[in-house]
Amino acid sequence: MHRAVRDVGVKLRVTAALLGGGNQKELCAAFRRVNPLTEFDLGRSYKWIEGRSLPRSPRIYEDWVGVLGPVSYTHLRAH
Repeated sequence: MHRAVRDVGVKLRVTAALLGGGNQKELCAAFRRVNPLTEFDLGRSYKWIEGRSLPRSPRIYEDWVGVLGPVSYTHLRAH
């Protein structure tokens, strides 16, 4: 498995921290604010953060970009 794929759980935890250190329910709510029809739900998010599975839909990643807002991809790659 590629390292970038393995790090999804870590990146979700960092995203939650960037949003103010909220819990997974708050992270899920942030995804829903960006896209009310997002496939990011609480049950799946636990599996993703624990590394037991990965998001299958590319739409999750598009929603994730919306959750991060003005934080640039280049900035995230550098840290």
